[in-house]
Amino acid sequence: MKLSDLVAKYIELRDKKYELKHQYEFKSAQIDEVLDQIEAKLLETFDSAGIDSCKTEFGTAYASTRSTASVADPETFMQFVIENEEWSLLEKRVAKSAVEQFKVALPEKVKKSVNQELIDQINKTLSDPEMYEAYRDDLLSYTQVMADSRFKVTDYVNAVKYVSHKLMGATNIEAYTKTFPDKYQRFVQQGVSAKDIASYVTAYNKSKLVNLIFEQTLVPSYVLNQDLYQKALNVQAELMITAKSEKVRSDAANSLLTHLKMPETQKVELDIGVKEGGAIAALRESTLALAHLVLA
Repeated sequence: MKLSDLVAKYIELRDKKYELKHQYEFKSAQIDEVLDQIEAKLLETFDSAGIDSCKTEFGTAYASTRSTASVADPETFMQFVIENEEWSLLEKRVAKSAVEQFKVALPEKVKKSVNQELIDQINKTLSDPEMYEAYRDDLLSYTQVMADSRFKVTDYVNAVKYVSHKLMGATNIEAYTKTFPDKYQRFVQQGVSAKDIASYVTAYNKSKLVNLIFEQTLVPSYVLNQDLYQKALNVQAELMITAKSEKVRSDAANSLLTHLKMPETQKVELDIGVKEGGAIAALRESTLALAHLVLA
């Protein structure tokens, strides 16, 4: 089949799909309107008769009440929950905005992998209020390790949870147990020895995905020790002014000049010359030979 035929077929099917979708949405809206009218009539009949359900040969219709809770002052409410540790007042689920942020942070290739099962997995992890903020931030921070799509998103979520516990001071076995509580319990129930469990944990701790995330958590030493850097400069400055030895003052001054000098402008030079290869030389010879024949 020609490329033009393929393109034509694609456009035809795309337009047909759009047409069917439009027809479905239009007819579905009409049905929903009728369903709403029937529901309203049923509720009106229930209220008049003082009942909340009715059984017929076709099925049972019943009225249900759905309760919702709103918070007038969210900050005061959260402060009350934290101070009194009334965690039962909160629902154990991740905010929709956090899920959207997670989708945005993921590389394009793996965004489609975010499904309800994954969201449920994240909800389960965030049910620990002490873990919520750290885990949420880590989950959004290390998505670059998914750039080449070598790992499943669910594995990434578990690895981030494991690393988050490690960064909070947990041992390997503690972090593994908190990340995979069901798997750990299964090991115990099956009678797996502590030595073998430790081997599984060590293997997971050394896995590629976990170590890629660990690499993302590393902070350069010059950033971690920025306060010491400034203190060292202050000491050198004080020595330069107050030291009795001329050599000490001179060395301190040179040290300050070295570390505080302006960055040097670096020029990048590119060699864009075309190096002649064997193919180009052969082409030149053929062209010259052809020219000689024409001139002759």
